[in-house]
Amino acid sequence: MVIVLRFVDAKGFIQERFFDIIHVEDTTSKTLYSAIRSALSFYKFPIQNLRGQGYDGASNMRGEWNGLQELFLKDSPQAYYVHCMAHRLQLSLVAAARDVFWVHEFFTHLSSIVTAVTGSCKRQDQLEAAEASKIALQLATCEIETRKGANQKILGTTDMLCVALQRKSQDILSAIRLVESTKKLLSEVREKEWDSLLADVIAFCKKHDIEALDLSAPFFRGRSIRKRDVTNEHHYHYDVFNAAIDVQIAELESRFNDRVVELLKLSSSLVPKDGYKTRSTLLLSVSLQRSIILLIFQKRKWIH
Repeated sequence: MVIVLRFVDAKGFIQERFFDIIHVEDTTSKTLYSAIRSALSFYKFPIQNLRGQGYDGASNMRGEWNGLQELFLKDSPQAYYVHCMAHRLQLSLVAAARDVFWVHEFFTHLSSIVTAVTGSCKRQDQLEAAEASKIALQLATCEIETRKGANQKILGTTDMLCVALQRKSQDILSAIRLVESTKKLLSEVREKEWDSLLADVIAFCKKHDIEALDLSAPFFRGRSIRKRDVTNEHHYHYDVFNAAIDVQIAELESRFNDRVVELLKLSSSLVPKDGYKTRSTLLLSVSLQRSIILLIFQKRKWIH
């Protein structure tokens, strides 16, 4: 197990340093807790001085009852657990590719193709040469653009968010706002971009002499003679396109909606570079929350 420490130095700058590598017999929360605690105590680092802890999303790490984060919170209530924002996004995208059967099947076949190509240096070189020639021709004829994510659809919508969450200079509040805007963009893609995507697919098939699927025909699953009472267009529109976006939006809602995100929003009000507008809004929010809590306590007192 690797331990990395983040701290503020004497000049007020955030530093991150490798601390130690520890051998552990298993990965249960109690074993990891004892190992980390022993390592910190050996180097005279009081547990009570911890102000944050960050792990992956495994249940033994982030569990709110018996997870590693909860064990440390008992020693230091100020050591809030923060799940890496970029990792949250990755898990959201993985869920969208795993939970929708048709998307999962597509990536399974794609993985097999990639394995077959990369298993041979000759095949890989031939494919790269052919792709480079095609891209050069498309750029020369202005058929495609060179900006990142320009030729993607659903995954292209989350590309900007992915880059932002991994940027060292990105502040948390801006990242959270970008999460919200990404969810709105995905919703707009779901409602408005199907026809555009379908037109692109049909144009691609015509350009490369690929027989296009009859969208008005009944949908068949694989080689089965059984059919559903829906057309091909209905299947790919609602069972694949909409379903993948719905899962992605739901995952973003779930993984970026907890008390730590709210804490990060409030703590960002201490950053002076954004002026007073954001801080005033957040302070007003805190004031309203306190007023509501006071009303609740008063109501309970009246009831008693």
